[in-house]
Amino acid sequence: PIVLEPSLVEGGGVAEIHEACQDIAQSIRERQPHLIILTTPHGLCSSRSTASVYLNSTASGTCTFKDQFYDYYVDATMDTESARHLLTFMQGRRCYADGIEAGGKEGSAPLCWSEAVPLHFLRDVLDSSR
Repeated sequence: PIVLEPSLVEGGGVAEIHEACQDIAQSIRERQPHLIILTTPHGLCSSRSTASVYLNSTASGTCTFKDQFYDYYVDATMDTESARHLLTFMQGRRCYADGIEAGGKEGSAPLCWSEAVPLHFLRDVLDSSR
């Protein structure tokens, strides 16, 4: 999460990573994608699968890490139909994947720092999809 505030650290390539994240976000913006798939090894996962697909219609969370960055909040709309298609596709290819629905059908999937940080750089793209 330190890439959110590169001024907090001198050196170590943090400023360069921050700039690269901004460049990638700009590239995604220019392409105006209909769908963004985010994958991370640090998100929610069931104990019997190697991948989980969030099936909620929304997701939200903060970039909080080690009691910092709690004021960086992300709220995203999810494409449940595409998520279900992706899950079916993965399971059909014998991938150990499960669907996760947090709080039932109307609940919001919780995002932790590993998902919220990359989405933070895309917050304007996420806002425009509503």
